[in-house]
Amino acid sequence: MRKILQLEQYEYDKLTELAKLNTEQVENRAMELWAEKAVAEIRIKIDMGTDYDDTYSIDCKTYMFYKDEKFQIPSELRERFSKIVKKDIMRNIEDTFGDLIKAVNLFKRKTASLNQTKYLLWGIAASGWAAFVAYVCLH
Repeated sequence: MRKILQLEQYEYDKLTELAKLNTEQVENRAMELWAEKAVAEIRIKIDMGTDYDDTYSIDCKTYMFYKDEKFQIPSELRERFSKIVKKDIMRNIEDTFGDLIKAVNLFKRKTASLNQTKYLLWGIAASGWAAFVAYVCLH
């Protein structure tokens, strides 16, 4: 059975204000609980390494740990969230250090080719000296 109630404006305003206070109290309590028992903690690990060609690269890994076992985040959401965090971090790294990493890799390639040229020139110089010594010894 439904009842229809009529309220005066004052009573309506009073009830509305009470509902707003309850909403604020609920939000404050939710924030307190979040601070005490946050569902998960995210750890980010950024690795900078080289491959077999000594080419520098930066990689990011994200890990999610639970602080309270009562609350579990489904694995699909954890993976999705990890991908979003990794993508954003890698974009920021690329924006910040992208040109620098490319310059370091280019410098390393140029240095390696210069070292190879140095050994080639040493070989040519040694063979020139050997030819000179042979020429002097034969005459």
